[in-house]
Amino acid sequence: MVPEALTALAAAGGIAVVEAAASDAWSGVRERVARLLGRGDSTRERAELERLDQTADALQATDEMPLEQARTRQAIAWQTRFEMLLESLPVDQQEAAAAELRAVVEAVPTCEDRTSIHNEISGGTQYGPVMQGRDFHGQTFTTMTPQPAAPDPQTTDSDSRTTDSDSEATPER
Repeated sequence: MVPEALTALAAAGGIAVVEAAASDAWSGVRERVARLLGRGDSTRERAELERLDQTADALQATDEMPLEQARTRQAIAWQTRFEMLLESLPVDQQEAAAAELRAVVEAVPTCEDRTSIHNEISGGTQYGPVMQGRDFHGQTFTTMTPQPAAPDPQTTDSDSRTTDSDSEATPER
């Protein structure tokens, strides 16, 4: 039986695998998890890499079930794998494996980390939609060209014309 702290760590590991599959950390986490579960056996490590790829694929193609359900299912599967690994190891190796798993969990950005981005637009004039983010595909915008500004009533042509009284010549003496 795995102690409660290790069960919690295995659960965090399962969530980390799922979170990493949707982040830039995936390739590094994928390698570390395969190495952890492979325990030095290259054949087992390759098998774990295939399982990890299947997880990423399952989270990309969630036509059969809602995304949250797929994420939960995958997190539980990886939690179970981590629990089985930890349970199968002697206590001294269990501690080393737990430290490796903890490092994997810490390497994965959490949802809170990924949502702390703040974008701002200031200054200038935008005459159409402004998009900030990543991976935009197939957007089409129909915008109108800006209309010229209406003439300022205080600086009309009448101000620049001279009147007859202004241009009358003074009689010669």
